Amino acid sequence: MNLGLNTTLKGIGELIQTKHKVPKNQREYAWEDKHIYDFIRDITEAKSEDKTQYFMGTVVITSTSDLPEVVDGQQRMATTCIVIAAARDYLINTKQSDNIESAQLLSQSYLLEKDPSDLETYPYLILNEIDNQFFRDFIIELPDNKKLDSYKKSIPSHVRLKRAYDIAYEEITKIAEAPPRKSRQQLTELIKYMKEKIQVIVLKAPDEASAFVLFETLNDRGIDLAISDLLKNFLLGKGQTRIEEIKTKWHEMKISLESVDAGDDIVSYIRHLWCSKNGLIREKDLYKEIKNLVVNSNKAVSFAEELSRNAKIYAQLVSPDELFWKTYGNETFKSIKALNIISHTQSRPLILAVLNKFDSKEIKKAIRLIESWSFRFSVTKRLGGEGMEREYSNLAKEVSSGAITTADQLKANIKNVPSDDDFKEALASYPIKKPALARYILVELEKIMLGNTPLEYIPNENPEMVNLEHILPKSFPTKNWSGYDQETHFKYSLLLGNLTIMNSSENKVAGQESFVEKKKIYAQSQIKLTNELDNYTTWEPADIQKRQGILGDLAVKRWSA
Repeated sequence: MNLGLNTTLKGIGELIQTKHKVPKNQREYAWEDKHIYDFIRDITEAKSEDKTQYFMGTVVITSTSDLPEVVDGQQRMATTCIVIAAARDYLINTKQSDNIESAQLLSQSYLLEKDPSDLETYPYLILNEIDNQFFRDFIIELPDNKKLDSYKKSIPSHVRLKRAYDIAYEEITKIAEAPPRKSRQQLTELIKYMKEKIQVIVLKAPDEASAFVLFETLNDRGIDLAISDLLKNFLLGKGQTRIEEIKTKWHEMKISLESVDAGDDIVSYIRHLWCSKNGLIREKDLYKEIKNLVVNSNKAVSFAEELSRNAKIYAQLVSPDELFWKTYGNETFKSIKALNIISHTQSRPLILAVLNKFDSKEIKKAIRLIESWSFRFSVTKRLGGEGMEREYSNLAKEVSSGAITTADQLKANIKNVPSDDDFKEALASYPIKKPALARYILVELEKIMLGNTPLEYIPNENPEMVNLEHILPKSFPTKNWSGYDQETHFKYSLLLGNLTIMNSSENKVAGQESFVEKKKIYAQSQIKLTNELDNYTTWEPADIQKRQGILGDLAVKRWSA
């Protein structure tokens, strides 16, 4: 089939001398610090080694509008502009007339074109609607015209663009000021090298449909394309007359994920959603599976709608909002927060399925169970990450199909949950390194200790109000604790039995005091777990083990399976 494709080899600097735009359905600027440093290092090393050609991948362009549209390659093209803008700005900031003249020529050649009809300047590269205004205002414009009015810290791509410019300017400064300090020559030669020697294969397709087929061809030939881009372009390719609907839904999905700083993790979200309905799938197989099931435009639109709808729910798993979870009660909200504290993402497919299929009462019961199972899995390291995800995804599939409709049925079908004895035994040697995790555990155990008595005082989980206290101090060597050598200190200092919680002011007073002095402070605490430390006369390893056993029994009750 002749797709009307045209292929050329072109320097990336030469490529950006022609006007292009990024279509609105394309993702925002995504490169992080590492990518910027690598990009600049690759160019400077290739130049220092005097390579006659350095290949930097493929750029895919379509001719579907007034300007050529960049289907793939916008990250490299935008970063090239950023590096050249940084070089131009450095030369201008030297305040030397020759440097300023060179900088203006660079700007006219690569960044801003002056239209002879209206004498206005226009950028050669136009990014999508989210990024473009800031890209022009802060990066493309000359230093005197730069402004931050369009900068939105709440938009991750704006933060990345600003960071990319800052890194580029820093690296350009190093290049310009390196011996023999001929800054104008150093920088103009670097940009000339980018124009002629840093090369990309430019693949031009006549329309979007051909570009989507081209994506398939590139993928089949082993050219590295992001799975998220492949998925998006596959859905658009299937959309036919309904492409705009899919673009809108994809954009809605991204906005939901970016609201919780998960915009760069689209593939994880899509995989978890897929697992919630179809069972476990590995990331490398996700694209193929979606292709097999999304076979026409109606299914493509339906899947895009599903992605948009569930992204709002998934965002609440990544960064729970108390208002959203109010329907299900405060304990459910705390369970979701707890899963984040223990960094347990494997349960998300099951929670998605539960939220989509169970009624409110069953959702509350199910999420409490999932929290308990997840904590037991995490402490015992039972099954490993993939094993846990398989267990949860299999259950999720049953929930999505309607085979499991209640929390009790969920409990009856879960397999391999660690027993009480296994959980308690593993907890006895489990080092708790994260203060947030320790506070979470201890606050929950305090509630169990109080039982049915009136909850006159429940410790606040806010670290500014309640501090984690290491009874045997965390640091070594420890003043006033000469009975512990380094090995014994390492073994016991991070165990649950050696931890408690205190009001912030009390914790500052306790510090590295001896146990005899500390227990005087503990005796005054309103927190029962802490107050009862006054019953101990010493704090030796045997005492820590004794308290570990007591807390382990409470943990079995709190995180019951």
